[in-house]
Amino acid sequence: MINSVNSYSGYNYLSALNNENSKAKISDNTKETNSTNTSNQVNNNTILSSKQTNNTKDINNTSNLVRDKSQALNQILGYGVDKEGFFTSDFNEVAGLPQDYKIYAKGMENLVNYLTTNSGAFTNIDIAKSLGRAYQVFSQLAPKVEGNFTQEDISNIPQWFQWNEQTLRVTKTYTKEEYISATSARNEESAYNVLKNGLSFPSLNKLSVDFIDKNADIFEPSRKFNIGENMYKNADTISKGGILMAFFAGSQNIHFFRGETTISGKLAGLDDNFSVGQRKELADFMENNPISYSITGDIGKDLINLLTLTDKFTNVDEFKQEWLKMKAKSNEAQMENQNTEFNFSSIFNSLRSNKAINVIKSETKPFKPIQGESKNKETYKDDNIRSEFLKKLLEDKFSTSEELKILFGMKTSDDDTSNDNFRKIISQMGLNNIKGIDIRA
Repeated sequence: MINSVNSYSGYNYLSALNNENSKAKISDNTKETNSTNTSNQVNNNTILSSKQTNNTKDINNTSNLVRDKSQALNQILGYGVDKEGFFTSDFNEVAGLPQDYKIYAKGMENLVNYLTTNSGAFTNIDIAKSLGRAYQVFSQLAPKVEGNFTQEDISNIPQWFQWNEQTLRVTKTYTKEEYISATSARNEESAYNVLKNGLSFPSLNKLSVDFIDKNADIFEPSRKFNIGENMYKNADTISKGGILMAFFAGSQNIHFFRGETTISGKLAGLDDNFSVGQRKELADFMENNPISYSITGDIGKDLINLLTLTDKFTNVDEFKQEWLKMKAKSNEAQMENQNTEFNFSSIFNSLRSNKAINVIKSETKPFKPIQGESKNKETYKDDNIRSEFLKKLLEDKFSTSEELKILFGMKTSDDDTSNDNFRKIISQMGLNNIKGIDIRA
């Protein structure tokens, strides 16, 4: 609009000036007057053409803004959707987004459905609040641009950073080496720290530590969610809404999200109404009431039931009741000495700390050896047996490596059938601290 205002002001000024010149010329002769009028007409046509060009730019700029909620033709996730499939102004108003951040509604719905189905942390996601939280962080990292983001603009967004999940303020940016050092220094209390480390556009396709590098394809990490990346691309540029969605979905930072939480979500600090004190009390309850024996005799089945119990409940009291019921059954099995002894408590705490798309980031404690009784007096301590044992426990329930990555937030290669690849998974889960699985009489 600034260009239009300037053109309009220039038109008035030039018209007035030319009119004065015309009056002066009229007193001389008609020929000069006609000449001046012709000149004025040329000038006016030129100015009019300039105004039309600027008006065209204004129209294009307007097309980059969200449409008013009165123009909604549909509704997704409770918000209006325009004829092109983008959320209308009511979504931006609730999320606190500027009007030039257009969000593709179906892509957002895909993300919500994926996370509510697979993360185990939420039964319902407040997506406007969640994206609004991400925008508050993103806006402190991204350069100020007019229109779409270019590749140069994207390259200027810091890749490694720290932010406060309560105030949503970015507290520092890192170099790669600083980021590695900061994340390596985490301990059990880190899960309760409001300061979180983040990655803007991770390279999740890489198996080594280089997965923390900035991805040249910023949509690659979120492609499995299908957020509608093509709706955001224009030649070699990406719209503001697209950059924000790639950051929001691709960074896979669960702490941006808010909604109705399960016990897993509460333990991870994703419920603003569940305090740190309550989280610690609940964690202590589980630790002080360990479930140490297989209930059914099927170790894999019992382990999975225990791991997913925190995903099935939203009410703390109901969860505690179910936990104590399982503990009583475990104790009964121990007394009868009929089922295999299994150190559920240690492995549960470790696996839970890594599941639900890295819902909980705390370091795991060292494990004690897992022991099982059998009629065979021999003791086996072998890496392959250890890997196959844990692999069997997990793959009996989770048939694909993708499911393992979803549950435990692990990075795997396409071929996860080999012991080598599974040992990578074990290492990333923190289970490499297991010293041995003893099977003896």
